[in-house]
Amino acid sequence: MKNHDNRKSKPGRPNAAAAKVRKNILPVRLSDEDLLALHEKSQRVGVSFSTFLREAGLGRELPRPVPKLNLDTYMELSRIGRNLNQLVKSIHEGKVQFLRNEDAETVHELAGIIPLIRKEVRGK
Repeated sequence: MKNHDNRKSKPGRPNAAAAKVRKNILPVRLSDEDLLALHEKSQRVGVSFSTFLREAGLGRELPRPVPKLNLDTYMELSRIGRNLNQLVKSIHEGKVQFLRNEDAETVHELAGIIPLIRKEVRGK
């Protein structure tokens, strides 16, 4: 008999609790106009159609629509954050020698602040 205690767990997301599994489907009749309006609202707040209907139907707070300017800023901050992370990695690996200690500290600080600013821009 094999000992299965040393098996590695399967990669991926762990199974959800049975109470949380969404297995029920609710057919709803809508006019074309209502369906289009609901789809547009779900896209404006940036959630799937199912999530939008579920959250709105249960009276939960929906995310606020994010202005295009904020999304552009968010994307630019993502690019800056990636560049900072690459610089931090190079500093840790000793590949970057030209930075003074205080400059390296500033880079580390900025790399930690960027995700916070991105959250704020997204309205979370």
